[in-house]
Amino acid sequence: MSTNDEDLALATRALSGDEQAANAIYGLRPQLVSYLISKGAPSGNVAEDVVADFLGECFGAYERSVRATTNRRLEMYKGKGPLIAWLKRSCWHKFIEITRGPPIGPLPVDGDELDSIDIRPNPVRRAGTDRANRCGAGIRLFRT
Repeated sequence: MSTNDEDLALATRALSGDEQAANAIYGLRPQLVSYLISKGAPSGNVAEDVVADFLGECFGAYERSVRATTNRRLEMYKGKGPLIAWLKRSCWHKFIEITRGPPIGPLPVDGDELDSIDIRPNPVRRAGTDRANRCGAGIRLFRT
């Protein structure tokens, strides 16, 4: 059995409720915090909170986005590489997701909210607005 197969078996056992397997994955928390800090995340509570949120998502503690295929992020691990590498990469992506903030939602659909928004463009006045008229007049002068 290869290491990746062992890691996949560990993840599967943890997801099925094996407390020892879950504790083994939670035991990787200090490595994940150190990895985030080495990649540029602020040390201290920020990195620790991101890892805590990430591990919570791994076991389905939070409802993920509508686009997510599963509420338990750890189910996405398929054993194609070492578990720790997958955890580090996924945790880093979680940090980036949190750093960027929530996605911008669509514009309000309710007409009342749109009444307060002025969508008419401001008129732009340029110096020499009648330039086109002057150029046109100049062309007419040369033609006669």
